[in-house]
Amino acid sequence: MFWLYSNDDYKHLFLHKGKSYIYWHGIDVLYLKQNKKNLLPIIRKADPVCACHNELQQNCLADMGIYAYVRPIFWNDINKYADSGQNLKKKVYITSHPRREEEYGEPMINAVAGALRDWTFHIFGTNKSLPVQRNVFYHGNVPEVEMDEITKDYAATIRWKQINGIHWDGVSQTVMKALLRGQMAITGIKYYFTHHATGIHDIISYLTIFDKLRNTLPKIKLNDFDWIE
Repeated sequence: MFWLYSNDDYKHLFLHKGKSYIYWHGIDVLYLKQNKKNLLPIIRKADPVCACHNELQQNCLADMGIYAYVRPIFWNDINKYADSGQNLKKKVYITSHPRREEEYGEPMINAVAGALRDWTFHIFGTNKSLPVQRNVFYHGNVPEVEMDEITKDYAATIRWKQINGIHWDGVSQTVMKALLRGQMAITGIKYYFTHHATGIHDIISYLTIFDKLRNTLPKIKLNDFDWIE
């Protein structure tokens, strides 16, 4: 199975003999779009079977003449993340990256925190880059296992991922973990298995009636490899 993040990856695909399978994650789709004049002929030659995370990626690939099945894949042990059925705390978490805080929703999280004082909001992966509300906490860059333990009884995660005003993402592993654990996942991209937010008002509304909404969506279907022969 090929992942195509760089010219070297495309070189390996070009030299490959036999059946090819490509799984598209997100940024790799944009990389192809930006370099399609040189890279699309390699895809055509390989004639691969493709899959991707979501309909947003599927449509972008279709615009370049590539069909991809929508098959979210969780690259971890599903059995490690089970819904405990316990009462969840009024805590929300997001993941972020240094110098990409706005993309991941740090300012927006602070605005939501200002409206919902009885909730706490936790940001992983970066340190604070702006003055923050009293109920916003930064955990910095912590190991995945440690973050899993800290957030296991949190009520919700928010995945914003907005670049230049446009939402773009796969189905993040953080979102998948949250759904497997019975937590609410609020996303800037519309999926059938998450609560879709177009702005701060939606996020506040979802959290305000969290108990009523928690189990109102279909379960996510993961790791269906029916597209591989």
